[in-house]
Amino acid sequence: VKKAGSKLLSRTVAETSVVKWCNWIEQMEDQVAEILQEE
Repeated sequence: VKKAGSKLLSRTVAETSVVKWCNWIEQMEDQVAEILQEE
C-alpha cells in the first residue's frame, strides 16, 4: 500500500501539491512578517 501510495503521490505532487505548497509558503511568509513586525 505504501509503495502504491508513494507512486501516486509522486504523480500528483507535480500538479496539485506544488500549488498547495506555494500557497502554504505564502501564508507562512505572511505569518513570519507579522511576527517580525510585532517584535
